[in-house]
Amino acid sequence: VTIEAREKSAVGGLLATLATGGVLVALGIGSLFLRSPDFTDEQRFRAAMLKYSTEEDKYLAILKAKPQKGDNHEMAERIASELLPYWERMNAAIATVPQLPERSSLHEFQSTLVEFVESRRLAFSMFVDADVKNDAAVMEQSNRLWEKSEAAFKKLQSMTVPL
Repeated sequence: VTIEAREKSAVGGLLATLATGGVLVALGIGSLFLRSPDFTDEQRFRAAMLKYSTEEDKYLAILKAKPQKGDNHEMAERIASELLPYWERMNAAIATVPQLPERSSLHEFQSTLVEFVESRRLAFSMFVDADVKNDAAVMEQSNRLWEKSEAAFKKLQSMTVPL
């Protein structure tokens, strides 16, 4: 084999490699346009879930270190000063993402998570308010919201989050 033949073979190999790379890049760019119309919002929801989980981990660490106990007044003071801020931040993290459409594989999970966090945050907030005002009706509302949040929590535990 001559030097000229080797050079032609090398140039041909290089051109084939460049053409293959170009096709792969074109396919990659094309796949961006073929993704689910909900892809961007689903990714935003997943990013919000990371913020939510960070706050949830901190909240659970506090509860583990110092479990909830005491009379209603002591619990209300602790909720207001230590626990409610975490629920506010968890709620803010997931509330920034628009509701995903029903066709999204994350729709049901997102809806249930929002219901859980909002009802738990409101239950805690109303519990504190009921204690401050010594209002049995507000305490009853807080209890109903707590039950709603527990139902949503149980549903979340039974769900598998699609990747």
